[in-house]
Amino acid sequence: MQLDQYVGCGLIKTTEHTSRFGSEETLYVAAVYEHRVILNPRPGVPLRRRAALEHMEKNLHAFAEQAALAALQGAHILVFPEDAIHGFNYTRASVASYLETVPDPEEVTWSPCADPGRFSNTEVLRRLSCMARKNRLFLVANMPDRQPCSLTTQESQTEAQH
Repeated sequence: MQLDQYVGCGLIKTTEHTSRFGSEETLYVAAVYEHRVILNPRPGVPLRRRAALEHMEKNLHAFAEQAALAALQGAHILVFPEDAIHGFNYTRASVASYLETVPDPEEVTWSPCADPGRFSNTEVLRRLSCMARKNRLFLVANMPDRQPCSLTTQESQTEAQH
């Protein structure tokens, strides 16, 4: 099966690129996967974390199949569509169980696949990390995250709202 044919529930297209880093040229193959997102039928209703993970796993399963296929066909980087892990149309309350804390890469060096217990609530990050590692790919995926904020930040936001 070629990359320009329909696979699974979507389409993968590839493009070869040449990049110049200093005096060295590097050729890489980029793939883009189009995916019919498995949506939460009631996105406005809050779920428990386990139910949100079960929902996201359905989309991640398709991602894993396509990552393996893209790697077999020579891709180096695979781009997944926006909101394809979790879907859309959530409220602030209903999206909460879908959120993970993504550590700042400027402050933390971490591989979720190699060190899965380092941070809690990072199951999706771990799944993507292991998918990339297994298939020797760079993956681009969009997911919502939460970041802790200091009391000072919260006070500033409250003051700005008044």
